[in-house]
Amino acid sequence: AFMAACSVTVTENTPAVKSYSIKDCVISVSSAGLEYDGTAKTPAVSVKYNGSKLVENRDYTKTYTNNVYPGTAVVTIYGIAGRYTDKRAVTFTITKRDIASISGDCAVSNIKYSGKAKEPDVHIADGGRTLTEGLDYSLAFSDLTQPGAAAVTVTGLNNYTGSFTMGFAILEAASVTKTNTIGSVAFAEQKTYTYNGSEQEA
Repeated sequence: AFMAACSVTVTENTPAVKSYSIKDCVISVSSAGLEYDGTAKTPAVSVKYNGSKLVENRDYTKTYTNNVYPGTAVVTIYGIAGRYTDKRAVTFTITKRDIASISGDCAVSNIKYSGKAKEPDVHIADGGRTLTEGLDYSLAFSDLTQPGAAAVTVTGLNNYTGSFTMGFAILEAASVTKTNTIGSVAFAEQKTYTYNGSEQEA
């Protein structure tokens, strides 16, 4: 009998991987640490699809924009091709910094009484950053005209809010009398005048 040799090729059909849209995910942004401090804010982000948490750099990537100053910032989630498609932007809020929280970094100097109002030196800083009067804060002084206790109120501007008060002292000027002393008796200093035909001041 004649037998013919033959070969059979079996092809396995692998189903295509289904992609899901990032737009259908539940995205939440952490609200922790979103007070202005001069640095870029990159809060943690949770991305879930049907209750399952997605993995960053496997399922999606993200970028932040407008995320330094107080106001509305944006984090954009991008689906990684082959797993998730599309992109979605989610907003979060950066709050103004309470200027009272930096009072420990601030200082005001005492001043000597001069007979008229005089403002002391005031140093306002936020950590290692020295702030600018008129841009970050304003100053209001009280009780500047007489020796004793005085105060300055610091009020936040623009990226800062709230206020706090620092006290300082206006010190009386020391009174000095110049004398000549002989033994235990003090004599007021005297001057010697030579007649020159004109009136002379003592």
